[in-house]
Amino acid sequence: MTLLTLDRVLQKVADLGIDPSNVPELFLIQSATELCARLSAVLDQVSRASANAQIVLVHDGVSKVCLHSSPSGAQRDVMDFVQECLGQSLLGHPSLQKRDVVVLELSPAHGFPESRSLATQAAAAELAQRVLANGKALVVIAIGSGSLVDVTKHAVWIAEQSGAEVDFSVVPTALTVTAFTSAFAVLGDEGHKVTRASRLPDRTLFVLPILEGAPKELTRAGVGDLAAGFVSYADWYLASELGLAHDYNPKAVALMGDLQRYLLPGAVSMDNGQSMQELACILAAAGIAMNVGASSAPQSGGEHATSHVIDLLRHLSGRERWLHGLQVGLTSQFSCSLYEWLRDLEFIPAARIMRFSKNELEEIVERTFWLAPFTGSPMEFASAADRQVWIDAHRTVLDAELARIQAEAWSKAQDWAGVHARIHAVQERWPQVRAEIEKLTISPKECEQLALRWQLPLFAEAMSPPGHVAEVRWALRFSVFFRRRFGIQDLVFWLGEDPVLAAAI
Repeated sequence: MTLLTLDRVLQKVADLGIDPSNVPELFLIQSATELCARLSAVLDQVSRASANAQIVLVHDGVSKVCLHSSPSGAQRDVMDFVQECLGQSLLGHPSLQKRDVVVLELSPAHGFPESRSLATQAAAAELAQRVLANGKALVVIAIGSGSLVDVTKHAVWIAEQSGAEVDFSVVPTALTVTAFTSAFAVLGDEGHKVTRASRLPDRTLFVLPILEGAPKELTRAGVGDLAAGFVSYADWYLASELGLAHDYNPKAVALMGDLQRYLLPGAVSMDNGQSMQELACILAAAGIAMNVGASSAPQSGGEHATSHVIDLLRHLSGRERWLHGLQVGLTSQFSCSLYEWLRDLEFIPAARIMRFSKNELEEIVERTFWLAPFTGSPMEFASAADRQVWIDAHRTVLDAELARIQAEAWSKAQDWAGVHARIHAVQERWPQVRAEIEKLTISPKECEQLALRWQLPLFAEAMSPPGHVAEVRWALRFSVFFRRRFGIQDLVFWLGEDPVLAAAI
């Protein structure tokens, strides 16, 4: 395959007639000199708009090594590198001085959670207040990976709702997620993930000296997040065919089309010198695709629902969470297996779509909920009595979570009540529908090869920290009830094919 560049991504955006308002400015920066020039251009733009700008740098306080030298010639920490480049840029703007630069550190020492649990609505609200305290005309530069960028994007959105004028740039420090070019933020809310409106960055600066210094585990997480695209677009399409989604946009599908194929064997790899540049391009396109779809649906289907259930389970149990992207890469394998089952069907047995009364469904949800391996292995407690002691100690939180999910599941069941009228039409068109699904998905074997090529975990036991197959198996089964958006596991469940879920792992 030819080298994937940002110019090629932007040309594809233009060819598809995608609204430019869905696309931030994109830059691939090779050196400190280029970063200085780009920051100087930002300051030029801001200086023309306001004589009293405040520059706010947001970072997480975690030391990160920049592999290339700074303008002074020394190897530096990423924040030192960016600040030195910014300092050089300020020299050409006498109306702006170093005193106009405010550094906000989102760390426990400054009242924020640890990095892996940083992305919460509360953290975004707190950051918005601190940003607003620095004046009305603002330049905000988020320097970090997924969690920090999501928090900053939502904080900027909150600040602008309060009347602030913000020029907003993102400088990823690791290629971990698709968030760097999207208008959506995934934030924690009492243990579960919610998608919130956020501010689309004005520009995203992919600085190769920074990205090449990122830990490989974080880069792998970005690949895992992108792996969702091999099943999530099919979820989105099939939901549209079943009348469960009304926002399916072929332009988003066409944009990603061949781009995500760069992740498959025979294309780029972790040890290829082109990998950072091409991964940046694919992640950028994936974020734009979500903007085109006006939701996270293009890159977040049933695999993300399963991932969110794992997050919830680990939150309720007080266990450390896994990296989001690596977790999504794992759950995408399950969705690939379910789609293999679906592609083998000669027709959808429409007459078998199940119906439940509210009481029946609540009983199913409750029964499944209490089967959860709350602390991992089925052998987590010495006896049933010990397990009950643990449950009783956490009863208030567990009961509240169960009630919330039962309500969500009943809303979903009402959506499925309308599928009866639609599924016969899908059955009549099944050869065409199945052909489209084949185009949008990859086989379990291809998904496994992708994981092996990029050294993604294939099992819960290979995650960090190690997990147990019981938690991912339960999460896949319970994900049917967890959120309203369609995933392939929903069709399996409503067709009464539960054994297929067990076989997917």
